[in-house]
Amino acid sequence: IAFVQALGNDDAADINEMASDRLLLSGTNSEVTVPSGLRHELLNLTAVPGTISQGDILITASEVVVENGAEISIPNYSSQTSGSIHLKVEGLIVLDGVSSLDPIRFSRIGIAAFSEGGGGDVNVTGKRLLINDGASLSSISAGSGNGGNVHLTITDSIDLTGLGPTSAGVLRASSTIDASTVGQGNAGGITLRTTSLLIDNGNITSTSLAGGNAGIVNIEAESVEMLTSQPGFTAELTSAAKANNPLQIALNLPLTPTGNAGSLSLQTSRLHLQRDAIIAVEN
Repeated sequence: IAFVQALGNDDAADINEMASDRLLLSGTNSEVTVPSGLRHELLNLTAVPGTISQGDILITASEVVVENGAEISIPNYSSQTSGSIHLKVEGLIVLDGVSSLDPIRFSRIGIAAFSEGGGGDVNVTGKRLLINDGASLSSISAGSGNGGNVHLTITDSIDLTGLGPTSAGVLRASSTIDASTVGQGNAGGITLRTTSLLIDNGNITSTSLAGGNAGIVNIEAESVEMLTSQPGFTAELTSAAKANNPLQIALNLPLTPTGNAGSLSLQTSRLHLQRDAIIAVEN
């Protein structure tokens, strides 16, 4: 793991990873407490907001694979706005599944804002993006700071497919691109540009489950196909304020959010929906 923890009132350093070939991040320690990956953690609790430069995670590679519970992440517990994640890949990007030791630990690229400080943006460019079996690419607000935006520019195709494994007491997770809020801060938005978009038991969503507002979702793709291979699940493209969500119960949140939905824009030449596919703004 490459790990930077910002504790004081000084500017934080970047994590800069350059791989001439393939960057593979896989697995966790045996206790499933430390994932493999790149992590920039912010704990500047006493600094005046806006006075510190927070570091970014910058990755350049021909191919990137994040699997078996590994992560590229910026958790922000500070009063400062976090840095951003910049992922520039020539070819394939794969986010695959969950930890083989604990299905709660899913493979992910994301930023989470837990306090007053907001989240930076998640910026991803590449040729193909695969998000499989419960993995996630996300920007989350869980405090009073606003979440950052998710920007994806993938030239060939984006596929969200499959679900996380079934396990006692664990919600079976869809593969997701997510910019949501479970706090008072507003969610960021999602901007996605590609040629072909496939959502099979996956979700692209900006959701409010609490007091903050959901964000704006903008999708541009020549072809969009949405379906569900597993009965009882949905394929979703939404901006929503959702009530009675299982995550609200798990986080002890009110079952009716006070935040509003955002807007949704879809530009495509071909749209194919089948078997419990949903495109919606829900409030």
